[in-house]
Amino acid sequence: MRRPSTSSSPTIPTTATATAPTASATATAILRGVVLAAAAAAAAAAAVTGAAATTFAAGAFPWTGTVTLTSSSGGTLSWTLRSEAGGVLVAEGRSPAWTVVHRARPDGTPVSTTTTKGAHTASVTYRPDGASFTWKKGAEGGTHEVAAAGLWDGDALEVRLAGIDWTKSKSITFKVLDTDSEDGDVYEMKATFEGEESCAKGPCRHVKVALAGIKAAFGPKWHFWFGSGPGAPFLKFEGRIGTFEAK
Repeated sequence: MRRPSTSSSPTIPTTATATAPTASATATAILRGVVLAAAAAAAAAAAVTGAAATTFAAGAFPWTGTVTLTSSSGGTLSWTLRSEAGGVLVAEGRSPAWTVVHRARPDGTPVSTTTTKGAHTASVTYRPDGASFTWKKGAEGGTHEVAAAGLWDGDALEVRLAGIDWTKSKSITFKVLDTDSEDGDVYEMKATFEGEESCAKGPCRHVKVALAGIKAAFGPKWHFWFGSGPGAPFLKFEGRIGTFEAK
């Protein structure tokens, strides 16, 4: 916050003689009014820009407790959200193919993630300009420092995407670190609002995630459906591990 000026205020006379304003004084007053109006307009524009910028960030994880989706074969995909000391938000995910423990700040900025997929375990510690990435599979493993500012966590996208108001944000691009890789590869992704639909639990909002740019035509795609009510619950998922839905 900017400190107020410490210079003394000018002395205001207790009496004054009313005189007609000169042409110079009138012009000065008009100019001052124009400058003040311009400053006010600039401040208002900055406020609007700031508000729009926060549209793409989750103000907090969108639910607490456990959300469980099931597949037609009886498999389950679940996410449990809780908070711990210091305001850190924890998301624990489990599916037939992987487990994830993700920590983030209240605004959704990732802190760390550990994910296990079969014999492959990966850990990521995030920082503003990138991340430290470690992986291990049996006797093999490696550690890499990744330089990429503003990374999102690619293994807990359900949680962060659910915190976005998709009536205002039609699409957003972001970068994620591929925890399946051995070198800490980074990919640019794009999430797109596909519209309002109907899920088994009621009205939902469909969000598609794919690689950004020309790679979108060749890479995999993930589909997420979120409730439109308070908390934007996670209602449905479709991806390489199958289709899961809240019943």
